[in-house]
Amino acid sequence: MALVVKDRIKETSSTTGQGTLTLGGAVDGFRTFADIGDGNTTYYAIVDGNNFEVGLGTYTASGTTLSRDTVFQTSAGNTTKISCTGDQEVFVTQPADKAVFEDASGVANAIGFRGNIHPNNGATTNYLSLKDSNELNFFNSSNSSIKLYINYDGGDVDIAQSAIVATNGGATKVTNNLLVGTDVGSYNSNDFKVFVSNADQGTTLCLYDDSGNFHSALIKYDTNILSLGLNDSNTTNTILTTSALNITTSNVAVGNTVADTITGANSRPGIVVGSGSGNAGVTVYTGTNGEGNLNFADGTTTTDTYKGYVSYYHYNNSMSIGTNHTTRLYINSDGDLGVGTTNPEYPTHIQGSNVLSGGGRATVCVTDNGTAYNSTNPGGGITFRGIYNSSGSTTNFGTIQAVKANTSDGDYASDLIFTTRANGGNLTEAMRIDNSNRIILNDGSPIKWGGSGSLGYIYGGSTGDTVIGSYDDLYLNSNWIRLFNASNGHAGTTEYARFSVSGNWITGPLGVNGVSSNYGSSGQVLTSQGNASPTWADATGVSAGKALAYGLMF
Repeated sequence: MALVVKDRIKETSSTTGQGTLTLGGAVDGFRTFADIGDGNTTYYAIVDGNNFEVGLGTYTASGTTLSRDTVFQTSAGNTTKISCTGDQEVFVTQPADKAVFEDASGVANAIGFRGNIHPNNGATTNYLSLKDSNELNFFNSSNSSIKLYINYDGGDVDIAQSAIVATNGGATKVTNNLLVGTDVGSYNSNDFKVFVSNADQGTTLCLYDDSGNFHSALIKYDTNILSLGLNDSNTTNTILTTSALNITTSNVAVGNTVADTITGANSRPGIVVGSGSGNAGVTVYTGTNGEGNLNFADGTTTTDTYKGYVSYYHYNNSMSIGTNHTTRLYINSDGDLGVGTTNPEYPTHIQGSNVLSGGGRATVCVTDNGTAYNSTNPGGGITFRGIYNSSGSTTNFGTIQAVKANTSDGDYASDLIFTTRANGGNLTEAMRIDNSNRIILNDGSPIKWGGSGSLGYIYGGSTGDTVIGSYDDLYLNSNWIRLFNASNGHAGTTEYARFSVSGNWITGPLGVNGVSSNYGSSGQVLTSQGNASPTWADATGVSAGKALAYGLMF
């Protein structure tokens, strides 16, 4: 049964001699040995006059007796039972050599024992056993197998779980071991061994699987670097020489050892993933409706915890990039890109305030920094592409490009070029707005405002008076405006009328209502009649030349 110690237990006894004491009842202010419990053992002390005895006894409720099983000390200084006179008292005590106490330095005294330690219920199962062979065994309730086995053989410390034993305290087979030592030694199936392989390798954990295959896991500490690695070569006693994870005082390297060697003005390794060859990556694994985030913080509270971020939202399969804790770039599930907006309505949707630069305002900047200033057409441009066949192939349809108009160093006069293409041909310049704000069409080709016949063209020839085509033409010159007409009997190459710029005069058959004979008289001016056709009238109070000028202006 169990060893029980209770406070304030003291009874009288009238038993004489060295036998079992019959208890006579509690002394005033104390309790009886019944508190110890029937069949349990306790430490006792007998006082009979000047004689005493301290020992271990067993209380029996039937007859209310206390046996004197083992004597630790007597008043005679030996372990021989005293002979009671019949006028003695017996009480529960704590023998000094059974007590744990601190010395003068505050250090508890060591407990030394050999044998078995049983639970307080006095059972012979579920106990701790210390053997002569330096084995410490924890037995199970059936008293047939060791639940935990610890052995020290002078070099290694073996720790085993669920060892099979033949008798109490004697293990015959050990499995599921934890072996701690300085050599590899031999392994049983399912061993888990920790050993120091050598000074270079640090501490290595060697693991076995259920089939007895060898695996080696490395934990190494050397010069402020903690390394972790794994070897699945299944080669017995293999010492791992490479590591998968290296942790230094400032960086973490996954699959490499170069985190501390990556330097440079903008190098801040922190975590370096990859071996420098093949592929590498980092995966953020979340739930179906979760968010995956990479945050850049400069504080531990509020928006300081995500001043910059890259986020993926699984609930709508969109992605955002933010600065100053605000989303600046957003991509929705259709791939539409929003710059300055999280609701892009077009494949590329840019939203923000215009920027004033060089006298113009814009929300998009396209820069060409790869073409030399004195090369051909340096400047940013935009290409327009589309599908041109049933197979879905795409090609360039046109461009708009702002170019430097000269090759002079420091001169930023610029033209705006528009290009188009004919089927089977390349993009060619169709129109240019030059730095003098002139519209130039395809090196002087006419501007067409209609089809053939009376609608005609505006002619843009640079020299001479030749008219292109046999249609109505308007010829612009620095001194006059000339009209050519292919109708009314006039060929397209025959001048119909001319307006002088510097002389303020008109030549040609200028008539009213399209009637060539209704030219008016010399000195008359063309006068408006409201909703009716204009008529020729004599000038009043003005010279014919000036009146004609005003009439033309009207």
